[in-house]
Amino acid sequence: MTDDTYNGHPNRETYMFHLHVANDEYLQNLAHRTTRAVLANCVDPFPSYVGEHVVAAIRDAINEEADSGYPPAREFALGALRDIGSFWRIDESHVGAAMLRDVAEIDA
Repeated sequence: MTDDTYNGHPNRETYMFHLHVANDEYLQNLAHRTTRAVLANCVDPFPSYVGEHVVAAIRDAINEEADSGYPPAREFALGALRDIGSFWRIDESHVGAAMLRDVAEIDA
């Protein structure tokens, strides 16, 4: 049996998603705000539910920047889109579990 993980993540797309979120303050804050919003509306959400919302928020923000007329933001967003590749391959459960841990640690 082969190990399909990529640097401790389920696949390359999930790893690249985490890499961009962890290294960009705006994306990281957006991910944490989105996680807190889900927690405010759900008593005990599944990690996949949290991840679904976080991935959608980040995807929308990156796509909006890619369409912007501001060159630095556009360049960053296009690089992120290139690096991440397919958003549909991101493991939302993995993302959600990581965001729940992050927010719990920050808010403790």
